[in-house]
Amino acid sequence: MPTIVQFSFQLLESLEDGNVRELWDSNAILGIEELSIQMLKTLFEVHEMARNEVITTVTNGFYYYENTLLEKIVNRN
Repeated sequence: MPTIVQFSFQLLESLEDGNVRELWDSNAILGIEELSIQMLKTLFEVHEMARNEVITTVTNGFYYYENTLLEKIVNRN
């Protein structure tokens, strides 16, 4: 089963190869090319959001650990 990225690129490649006829009529909202591009854009946007969330979570975790460690050191003296 292909991933979303593989599927999107397969759609784009099928356009280049000329092996696909237009699946939607001229009144369609999105053609194959536009659909593929939108799928990839959305996937990369979601990836960026998840990446930023991981970075924020890890950074906050380090700050918490650092502050906890500093409190322990200060309370010993």
